Amino acid sequence: DVALARLCVQPEATVPLVTPLEISAAKFGRVPRVYIECLRDRAIPIALQRRMQSNWPCQRVHTLDTDHSPFLSRPDELAELLAEV
Repeated sequence: DVALARLCVQPEATVPLVTPLEISAAKFGRVPRVYIECLRDRAIPIALQRRMQSNWPCQRVHTLDTDHSPFLSRPDELAELLAEV
């Protein structure tokens, strides 16, 4: 309950959202990517998650039947998946 309350009331920095990035294949492009999609996410719907995946192809995609915060709703399952990755 405490973690959930803190998620809802903490302000978030907005500067990272509006700061231009310089991304290149020589640097960021060579970092292996893995995506964990959350089927019950209401903050980022699954269709948008899959569009994000197609824009930045990943080596692997894992699916969790969770909401936007699997670290709260399914921490063991998420930890197991992260350890595997």
